[in-house]
Amino acid sequence: MLIEYIVGLSGLIAAGLFIYGLKAMSSPVTAVSGIVTAGYGMVFVVGATFLNLFNISPMPARTCLLT
Repeated sequence: MLIEYIVGLSGLIAAGLFIYGLKAMSSPVTAVSGIVTAGYGMVFVVGATFLNLFNISPMPARTCLLT
């Protein structure tokens, strides 16, 4: 149950990073850092989701993939 909260919180953090990245992309001076920030946010939430699915799930990963 705790891991579901962690994945939800990582989604919230990733959304914040993505919005910050979009804001930074509005200026040519900070556009590159905005793209990198938004990318880090997306990698963060995808990694947390894969950890939830394959490593920390109470059911074995093979069972999760078959359902």
